[in-house]
Amino acid sequence: CAHGRPSPAVIDDMVQVMNDYQVAVESAKAEYKWLQDKFPGSASVIMAAAHFTDTVLNDIGTAQKLRHQAAVIENDPGIEMEDEMVNKKDDRDGASSVSSDNDARSNTARFMDSWRHEIVGEEFR
Repeated sequence: CAHGRPSPAVIDDMVQVMNDYQVAVESAKAEYKWLQDKFPGSASVIMAAAHFTDTVLNDIGTAQKLRHQAAVIENDPGIEMEDEMVNKKDDRDGASSVSSDNDARSNTARFMDSWRHEIVGEEFR
């Protein structure tokens, strides 16, 4: 690494890792869809898909919908109360509910962005 910048070979390796990751994510998405199609009434499959959607895809809104769907399947009596609390918060704030997970993701994204120039250098931004 000349002047603290990664070599082109390192950049190529990083790009390959990102491409491999994307292929794995797409494969996992297809597998979760297949499981949901095969077992549409399985709360555990839907909860697993919600966890994947939240943690890997970083799609909190869809994950919350999936969790709600799983809770309805399980006849969770607490889900109605939770929905009422979220709706009251939405009305009070005038915005959608923001979870602490979302705040943590935002903080992490800002932190990673602040180090981006150290990782790939200005010419790769």
